[in-house]
Amino acid sequence: MRLVTYRDESGVHLGALRDDHVVVALDDVAADMLALIDSGAEGLARARAALERGTRTRPLPEVRLLAPILRPRQDVICLGMNYVAHAIESDRARGREPKLPEHPVFFTKAATTVCGPDDDIPLDPRVTQELDYEVELAYIVGRRGKNIAREDALSYIFGYTIANDISARDLQSRHQQFFKGKSLDRSCPIGPWIVTADEIPDPMALGLRLRLNGETRQDSTLGDLIFDIPTTLAVLSLGQTVDDRHIRGGIVALAIEEPRAHAGGTRAKDIRRVAVADHQRRAGGHASLLQRHAVELGGGLGRAGGRRDQDKIEVLIYPKRFEQQRQPRTPVGDDAERAIGALEGVEGR
Repeated sequence: MRLVTYRDESGVHLGALRDDHVVVALDDVAADMLALIDSGAEGLARARAALERGTRTRPLPEVRLLAPILRPRQDVICLGMNYVAHAIESDRARGREPKLPEHPVFFTKAATTVCGPDDDIPLDPRVTQELDYEVELAYIVGRRGKNIAREDALSYIFGYTIANDISARDLQSRHQQFFKGKSLDRSCPIGPWIVTADEIPDPMALGLRLRLNGETRQDSTLGDLIFDIPTTLAVLSLGQTVDDRHIRGGIVALAIEEPRAHAGGTRAKDIRRVAVADHQRRAGGHASLLQRHAVELGGGLGRAGGRRDQDKIEVLIYPKRFEQQRQPRTPVGDDAERAIGALEGVEGR
């Protein structure tokens, strides 16, 4: 299923997409996306039945799609330098000998960064002069666990969506850490929908692409991950409860390589359409929609100066298979590997 949160004239609703252009209301199934995630497999079964019945429907163009999860219960957990090209490029940019990380690099974006696929992303030049973009696959954790075994990790994932990691690069340099530069309001557009995990049995077969004004700026595959999805969740949960009170419905974003600099200098990045392909092969190829996000580049305060010179960014995740896919590295060093081995299968409930 492709699950959405949308607004119409009557308010905000939970729904599911049918046939690419019809939204079916799921209000009778759950109050919102977090409540649906909380309801587990039983809730998903009810949602599928409601989608098949299709009692209340609206054409997709008649509704406004919001962030699938309007406000996560905790900060968005991110992984940096988790693609081979990204790690090598980052080291070279800092004048260091390229070396792949031995451990996952976790950081967070504030929950207030999350916004919808058609929301404006503000640019205030008093705050930053270097707003940037990165296409990311995000997975949504669906149930509680601790010391999750790598081979069981995918069963903890509720679904997948696209995130655009908007970053203030000058703030990152100024404060010498990720959080401030990654946590400006509305700097994490997600959506337009969550694709349930059963629709994407092999996320390593997905490709990621970002285009700026028609020019491809980022293009990679999850086969190029240094630490794959099961590894990241296993390491994150090592000694740390993935708790239903805090992280159920939590978003974990996997960063792709650094984008190439804008030829015209520092400018706001306008991402209006972002979507996850439904991973089902069709006669005409894979199904996908590109979502748009907008950055207001005005007189310093959002709309104050009106819109001018917006860039168009297209962000896409799509089915892609390579004849030779790179095998992910060993997740962590020897000591941590032994610790994981000793704890695998012991899950906190």
